[in-house]
Amino acid sequence: MKILVIHPIDDYYGATRILSHTIPVLDELGVVDVWTKNDIGALSSLLGRDVVEVRSIPLLVKTMFTPRGVLNFLCDCLMFLGKVKVLAGYDLIYINTITAAPLCFYFWILRKKVVVHCHEVQDEMRAGRLLARFVAGMTGCVICVSRRVSDYISSGRSLSNVHVVHNGIPQELSKRRLSRSNSKTFNVILIGRLTPGKGYWYLADALSLISESTREYIKIDCYGDAPSNHPEYVQEFEEYIGNLGVSKNFSLKGFDADANTYIKSYDMLIVPSVMADPFPTTVLEGLGSGVVVLTTDNGGAAEIIRDGETGFLVGSNDRQGLAAKLTQVLRSESLAEVAEAGHSLYLERFTLDKYRERLTLTLQAFAEGT
Repeated sequence: MKILVIHPIDDYYGATRILSHTIPVLDELGVVDVWTKNDIGALSSLLGRDVVEVRSIPLLVKTMFTPRGVLNFLCDCLMFLGKVKVLAGYDLIYINTITAAPLCFYFWILRKKVVVHCHEVQDEMRAGRLLARFVAGMTGCVICVSRRVSDYISSGRSLSNVHVVHNGIPQELSKRRLSRSNSKTFNVILIGRLTPGKGYWYLADALSLISESTREYIKIDCYGDAPSNHPEYVQEFEEYIGNLGVSKNFSLKGFDADANTYIKSYDMLIVPSVMADPFPTTVLEGLGSGVVVLTTDNGGAAEIIRDGETGFLVGSNDRQGLAAKLTQVLRSESLAEVAEAGHSLYLERFTLDKYRERLTLTLQAFAEGT
């Protein structure tokens, strides 16, 4: 079987890392080629092999909703038609993220078997809901990273072509912390793009509600850059935390491809997303590293974490609640037990081997037409 993988946006964040764990499964099914629109070397370095840059892959992104964006999108659609003869030689098409969903139309015409791996939730916009229906209707197999994503794609319907396959991460990344340091400082790590949706401003608001005598012990290292279309977020956030008086609690480290390996050195990982985070890989990395995880409950994380047992959950629009939860965690004497339970959950359900077992069963059934 000849398989084409299409990866729209090459970076070092979740969907790219999960794809690097997925391609070895596809390798077991056939010969795999990988195309990406902007090869910055991220996926190729994770895979240890070359990928092909195809600049004409048409993508659905927010920046396209301008006259120039629409024109560029239409030009890409026309230019991609030149790939039809090449595409005809593939038996299975694997599209990573619905950003490249327009390609489903080409493959529907060519009568190709298509898998779309969906890492997104965009049901807050009408265009996002229409996109979900398009993907569900035009694709033979939609793999969703969580039940939250599945609900988005299927619009609450029961669809036989929509499947939930929870992610997993390698065990070599999960070197457990042996014990917490004797320092009074409570060291927290946040990994994610510096955007309002990832909860940076929300976390700052919550910190400002904690008494200064308690807050002074909380130190948060933030690993992540602002998106290229909003570089001003860094300065805006620095000014915001300055106005709130919580600047000394934050240290902005910028993007670091190895940030996930640092988790084990912290007392807690926090994932304060206010957007519906589909299935945050960072949560798995926290559990696998044996540290306490505190995350919001409006995305796929609520399918992983049991509040107070395997981690801590809080609402995504509850500043008082987040402030209270941070205070609770800081004063808790059972953090070691919670971290241990979280790590056990990771070993039971979310290792890379477990992920590949789940994915293999889904892909084999689809490829064989069962």
